[in-house]
Amino acid sequence: ARLHERGRGTSFAAGPPMQTATSTRATLSPLLLSLAGRVGHAFEVQTMIAGFACHARGVALEAADAKTARAIVKSKRSHTVDFRVNGGKLLVKCSCPAESMGVLPCKHTWAALLEIDKQGGLADLRTKRGPLALERAIEPEPKPVPKKKAASKKKARR
Repeated sequence: ARLHERGRGTSFAAGPPMQTATSTRATLSPLLLSLAGRVGHAFEVQTMIAGFACHARGVALEAADAKTARAIVKSKRSHTVDFRVNGGKLLVKCSCPAESMGVLPCKHTWAALLEIDKQGGLADLRTKRGPLALERAIEPEPKPVPKKKAASKKKARR
């Protein structure tokens, strides 16, 4: 539009009609629903800031599908972050020592989520809106190996 000056004010000349914003809710691609945005409530601000710095150093997405993802995050050392979708929740496990110090989730988790968003991973969580629960993945306890006492007694008798 061209500007016309009239006295003290400025007005716009009539140009092509403005397009009105239409609802994009139905046309949003599932890839546009940010996982980081949905789980951001679980992170402290300082953790997110440190996570952005880790993401800038480099994150390699080793494997990602609709329900799982594994990322290698470069920090002072490289750390592996594993994600798994379970019942509408996002379970996460990082190889860093932050968990043992009571920091959960860690900066590596945030950096990995940013990369997963960038590459469109974990598609099963991108179909709904709203907050997403983020929980620590608890690895199952290894099953104890049964001892074979009877066999060792037979060997001792011989």
